[in-house]
Amino acid sequence: MKPDPSTRRRRLAVHAGLAVLSGTLYFLGFAGFNHWYFAPLAFVPFAELLRRVDTGKAAFWFGWLMGTITHLGGYYWIPATLTKFGGFPLPLSLLMDVALCSWGGLSFGLLAWGLKRWWMAGGKPFPSLAVAVVFIEFAYPLLFPSYLANSFWEIPVLIQVSDLGGPLLLSAVTVFTSTALWLLLRWKFCGEPFPRVPLLVAGGLVLATIAYGLVRIPQVDENQENAPSLRIGLVQAEAQTRAALELA
Repeated sequence: MKPDPSTRRRRLAVHAGLAVLSGTLYFLGFAGFNHWYFAPLAFVPFAELLRRVDTGKAAFWFGWLMGTITHLGGYYWIPATLTKFGGFPLPLSLLMDVALCSWGGLSFGLLAWGLKRWWMAGGKPFPSLAVAVVFIEFAYPLLFPSYLANSFWEIPVLIQVSDLGGPLLLSAVTVFTSTALWLLLRWKFCGEPFPRVPLLVAGGLVLATIAYGLVRIPQVDENQENAPSLRIGLVQAEAQTRAALELA
């Protein structure tokens, strides 16, 4: 039996709201806005969205919405840059920005479609969500390659783990944390089984990441202090050209 139109509209509104919330949390936590503490929450609404939609097709479209919001928010500076330095009219700059961000958003649509199909076939959210995000970050072509890990650029103790696996490793730790938090909320409010293993794994990864950072930072500082020094000189080309013109 199909739901009545009003129920269907409410469901669509909820799904769209989860997509927009997830995309907003993602770009607010990203480099530029620098609210890094939103990054581990960004995929919580996304996971709930996938849990609620009925088909892979629906997951694709709402995932695309989430990804487009993510990129539009994160790359808010593109229209002004194209207009000021590229000489394009503002409407054309806005159009190019939407096209670019829609392309980036498509990666989230594909992510959502693949995950929904996997979950419908019996796959588990943990660890599939983190694995899929890392794969998309690695494989999907973008004009400006970006990673969820970029959100932590101001937190040295966390980014040191990139020594071992690049930004993808820190992205994986972040999404593992998001998934565990989502499953904890599902346990708290929906009566689902307590996510003991996801919480232990995510907690262990976070602690290991912090521990590695605490060990690695003093090592890097010591290496810098003991490294040989080299004196260099820099000449600003603009100032040199201006001086030559004044002499002429």
